[in-house]
Formats: sequence, structure tokens, C-alpha cells
Amino acid sequence: MSEGSVGFLDYSPQKNCYATLWSYGEICVGCGCCSEDITIRRPARLKYWQWWLEEQLHFKDWCQDPRLREIQETNVRCNLKEAKRRVRYYDGCRV
Repeated sequence: MSEGSVGFLDYSPQKNCYATLWSYGEICVGCGCCSEDITIRRPARLKYWQWWLEEQLHFKDWCQDPRLREIQETNVRCNLKEAKRRVRYYDGCRV
């Protein structure tokens, strides 16, 4: 490779990847959620859950079918509950 060339290395996610919504279980996105270093891991997980909370708060891809819409609404409510719980937890875990 020449001096101006840029290389890109990627690797698969860990077996129990924490940020599967980002990695899709296919490629490590380098988010830090699986880091062994707690000072990296906790802020990364807080960022992950804050992102997911925002995604759910602004969800707009509603289905027109009333039965499917009901399922979506239930899922979004559950996702919001979990995301809020995780944000509270990781926000309180300041290192």
C-alpha cells in the first residue's frame, strides 16, 4: 500500500455482543460496550441505551393494519420501559 492508501480492518463481534442493534451480530462497531475496562464500558452502554431511548421516543414507522399497529405499540412501550430503566442504571454508575 502506498502512503496515501487507507486500510480498514474489521472483526466479528464478541460471542455475547452487547450492542446487537448496532452490530447486527455481524461486525464489531467498536462501540466499547463489551470492553473489559469499566471506565470505557459504562459510558458506552449509557450512550447505547440513550440512543435506543431516542429511537423509541421518535418511532414513526407505524403499520396501517390495526392488529399489527397494536403489536408495535406494545413493543414500543416495552422498549421504552427497558431503555429508561437502563439509562437510569448506567447514568447512576458514574466511575
